[in-house]
Amino acid sequence: MNPLSSDLPSTPPEHLYHYTGTAGLRGIIRSKAIWATEIRHLNDTSELRYPRELLLSTAKRLRPEFPSNWSADVVADIVKALAESPDCPDTFVASFCVDGDNLGQWRGYSDDGQGFAIGFDRDRLAKVADPHGYSLARLQYEKSEQEEQLGSAVREAIQILAGWSDNKDVAPSASMQLLLLGHGFLFAMLSVKHPFFRDEREWRLVRVVLPQQPVNRGTRMSGTTPVPYEVVSLIDQDGRTPIHEVVIGPRASPEGVRQLLDENDLATVPIRVSSGPIRRD
Repeated sequence: MNPLSSDLPSTPPEHLYHYTGTAGLRGIIRSKAIWATEIRHLNDTSELRYPRELLLSTAKRLRPEFPSNWSADVVADIVKALAESPDCPDTFVASFCVDGDNLGQWRGYSDDGQGFAIGFDRDRLAKVADPHGYSLARLQYEKSEQEEQLGSAVREAIQILAGWSDNKDVAPSASMQLLLLGHGFLFAMLSVKHPFFRDEREWRLVRVVLPQQPVNRGTRMSGTTPVPYEVVSLIDQDGRTPIHEVVIGPRASPEGVRQLLDENDLATVPIRVSSGPIRRD
């Protein structure tokens, strides 16, 4: 459980889309599962660096609000340690876009338009992922929004720590307090991404793994590099999935997609073709 509320602003759109290639489509449809990548192995090298630096600068800016406050001192130390750490706890993310026909997504994540976008119903996706410890997060690209969220996380952490001090009988151990606050900050940072990427309009399923929690871990190859991931089942307790539709990429062939869905108990899932003018080979 995240010790900082960090409720992410805005309501998700009705549908979210995961862009993938042919192999990814087949794997997701057949297994009724999605692979959440370990965050240190994402394509963008600023995934961890940018939000850490922004959290540190935000905490420094807010420090004068809490003069002679020991809990603020501890929180400042935690933030500094996070910003300087070369590593982070096991953290897994699966990415989605609010747009099911986005040129940048086709080019960057779907074999240059030769792949597919799998649409998911937002409510059912969040519900089916929750038992696996995943939360749905809207990525923020405007710096003012980012600083507001991270500032709220800093202020809340100070209050939480002070509350634990006032109720020592029910407070976690000192080491667990540091761990929980650090994980809470990490969770808040996971919805912060460099403004350069705003056109991606990304949402994420996010999980920060606490010690001793199980991980349904696997490894795939990206070129010659092994990439860790966690398998997240998309099947709810009634045997249903949140898959809403499949969009055929502007350079992809629709051949076999209907059969793939029909053979995997997804006969009611509709298919549509991208409206993009990119020429099919």
